[in-house]
Amino acid sequence: MSTWEPRPENDVANHTMGPVTNTLGNFSQWSATWNAVDRPRIDGQFAGTTDEIIQWAACKWGLSDEALRAQAVVESSWRQSEVSDFEPRSNGHCVFDDTTDSSCPTSFSIIQVKWYYHPQYFASNSPQSSYPWIKNSTAFALDQAAAEMRGCYDGQSTYLGKTTGDIWGCIQDWYSGAWTPGGGAYANQVKAYVTSKPWLTWAG
Repeated sequence: MSTWEPRPENDVANHTMGPVTNTLGNFSQWSATWNAVDRPRIDGQFAGTTDEIIQWAACKWGLSDEALRAQAVVESSWRQSEVSDFEPRSNGHCVFDDTTDSSCPTSFSIIQVKWYYHPQYFASNSPQSSYPWIKNSTAFALDQAAAEMRGCYDGQSTYLGKTTGDIWGCIQDWYSGAWTPGGGAYANQVKAYVTSKPWLTWAG
């Protein structure tokens, strides 16, 4: 166990675990096999420091912890409270507990999950939605993102084409929602942080 925590503001979310019973709806972007085998494993049942949770999610889904660390730098600088992708309220994508007047964030967490795509077709206050768990639990957000990354790497996309074994293309897809073999500008940002490892300079 390590006590190193460069983001102490994550503490509550880092110790909020996901629901014991997974009620997530099916994800249209992943195959029936992924929905039957991988989706039920998403539970966020882990608590610890921010880095321990990153390591846990990477290990659980067989991904590189360094790549997941680097992607979390790009998405949020490891801040679970990060929100982005603000949209006009008229678009109908505001979450049920949002109280802003004219616009609202639609992406949440350390890894920036856009709630209405992950999974699609479910209201934010439905048990089948990933919200509010992606906002409230660091482990749940990373668990879900890593599970989807694994689905991409295993070639279980329903629309992207041949993704098997292309981790950088899969990381690029998390940003763009489209397929760029070998990655693109976003994946290159992640690669740069894998090399530079900025988290090693962060105080704990």
